[in-house]
Amino acid sequence: QTCALPILITGGIDMSDVSPEQFQIFSQILQELRDSGNSQVLDKLYEVDYERRPPTIQEFIEDDYYMGSICRHIPEVNQLGLFPKWREMLCEALGPGGNVQQMILSGGIGLGKSFAGSIAVLYKAAHALCLREPLLFYGLNKTSTLVFSFFSVTHKQVKGGTFSDCAKMLAESPFFRERIG
Repeated sequence: QTCALPILITGGIDMSDVSPEQFQIFSQILQELRDSGNSQVLDKLYEVDYERRPPTIQEFIEDDYYMGSICRHIPEVNQLGLFPKWREMLCEALGPGGNVQQMILSGGIGLGKSFAGSIAVLYKAAHALCLREPLLFYGLNKTSTLVFSFFSVTHKQVKGGTFSDCAKMLAESPFFRERIG
């Protein structure tokens, strides 16, 4: 029996790089979140870089405005959706504290690797589409191009599989239709 085994390569945060002022702001945000579930300081920080607050990975997977209608298992229409293990892995890798730089998905045919990978790429694309200045945010020149890539063993697999699946997912998502439609 073959099992999907996601391999995550992560980078950590070096706390020696955090200034006392940054730590104080971080502490204030945590206190506000603990007290009320919201943080005005965090909202103000988001406004600096984002036109609209980006979704969390859970919102992206569950909310029909993003990918909810695609990720949901619907047996009546033969829609498998996002398998629970892949959902768990994506939430861990792309959620708060999940500083994943690369993701290698492995396992047998039909285990949902391409689907999970597509969701991960689209999630990162959604974040970029929420930014005020995506190129500046990523430290790129204003004449640069931001690229989201798909890799597979053959060109045919990418073109006929993952890439076309993503194109269909984009067409089904109200968020993507509004932002790039």
